[in-house]
Amino acid sequence: MADVADGLRGGLARAVDVQVGPSEPVQGHVGHYPGPAPVDADFHGAFEAVILLQGTYKHLYEGWAISVQPGGVVLTPGWEWHGWECSGGAGLLVVHFLPEFLGDETFDGLSWRSLFAAPPRERPRVTTAETREHMLAIGEELGREVEEKPPAWRVGARLGLLRVLLTLSRGWRPPAKTRARAQSAAANLTRVMPAVGLATSNPDRRVSVDEAAGACAMSVSQFCSIFRQTMGLSFGAFARRARLARATELLRHTDLSVEAIAGATGFVDGSHIHRVFRSEYACTPGEYRVRSRGRQQRRR
Repeated sequence: MADVADGLRGGLARAVDVQVGPSEPVQGHVGHYPGPAPVDADFHGAFEAVILLQGTYKHLYEGWAISVQPGGVVLTPGWEWHGWECSGGAGLLVVHFLPEFLGDETFDGLSWRSLFAAPPRERPRVTTAETREHMLAIGEELGREVEEKPPAWRVGARLGLLRVLLTLSRGWRPPAKTRARAQSAAANLTRVMPAVGLATSNPDRRVSVDEAAGACAMSVSQFCSIFRQTMGLSFGAFARRARLARATELLRHTDLSVEAIAGATGFVDGSHIHRVFRSEYACTPGEYRVRSRGRQQRRR
């Protein structure tokens, strides 16, 4: 699906301003779209669970898209490029969280991380009307927790997320090989998360492979092999993507020159970041700034 790839890489990909961290490991919001919303795309360091509350919604990956009905759920590790299209009247609950927020919970021996670690096409989905109704009820309650923030709301949010994942796990019947691969990837995901956190929390500099391997208590060769196997790209490419995400934020929200932004995000100079932008986003930093600010104006 070339249109999906164009939407994700044609100057639309951006880092969403997700402010989760050790002091705030979860955040969420309910978004309403009274009119059609254009394709947009995310990159952030958090896990993401989306529940469609009303309307229609299409979740986009590079080369693939899935349509979601009300009560449907989409799970995405934040470092995957992903996007969406919403129709008029769509209502979405979006929750971002760090993996430590849910800890080591399992569902009948299945790690919750396995649901995210499976390939996108094989992740659990809501398929029955009964489950959709159940998810809508969970989504409405979870939405109140993350938006209204009553006393002990983080406990409520954690329980709500676990209810979502537990419900999905009960209906997930992948082939045995898929389940085994997802379990293995989930275990490896836990092992490489220190490196993921290191890269996403230091987007102002180049984090070396040696430093990342040390954070994960692995040899460099072992770390490189496990990281690529688990994440689908090398650590260097992932860390560069994290720095690009910070660069897109600076392009959207400041008037700093491209040269200054390159220096603030660990690139050699303006020419270097220009080349990387061309490769990743199919546009220059200047073109990205114009396009992203144009979208912001249209949404006001």
